[in-house]
Amino acid sequence: KKLDDAIIVKYDGDGNQLWVKNFGGSLNDYFYSVIETQDRGFVAVGYSNSTNAGFTSKKLRDAIVVKYDSYGKVLWTYAYGKDKNVDFNALTYLYDEESNVIGYEIILHDNNENKSYLIKINLSGKLLEEKELTIDNNAISKVKEIRASDNKFDSFIAIATNNEKTYLI
Repeated sequence: KKLDDAIIVKYDGDGNQLWVKNFGGSLNDYFYSVIETQDRGFVAVGYSNSTNAGFTSKKLRDAIVVKYDSYGKVLWTYAYGKDKNVDFNALTYLYDEESNVIGYEIILHDNNENKSYLIKINLSGKLLEEKELTIDNNAISKVKEIRASDNKFDSFIAIATNNEKTYLI
């Protein structure tokens, strides 16, 4: 039985649907966040439970990044799992010191350990850095949103929850 696919839809300025693309395999696959890229394409993040969604090293529930061109063609995919139950739930641009876009900062949520990580990838999807996010040395349980701060290198703001409290970090 086929379950839910991740879906991305592009609309024009008048709200007319230009295209719709499904992504996934035989199990549940979801996108949680999407941004338009400088080349007029899109990057979408979420998770995949499918073992047949086109990833080479599928473990459990993998966090996924899918890069689309402006016509909805998949250019590349990236799956992150490490034998854990994880998902990507927010993303923003990654800037260099001169405020040039050099990749993406993505929030990874580890559902097994209830921790959040900042994952940095380049424009081709290659992993650059992974860092656990904390508040006063305590793990952050869930980050809901992330934005680059003033287009500055290594600077971002996020809305996070920890121990049923909400923080702006």
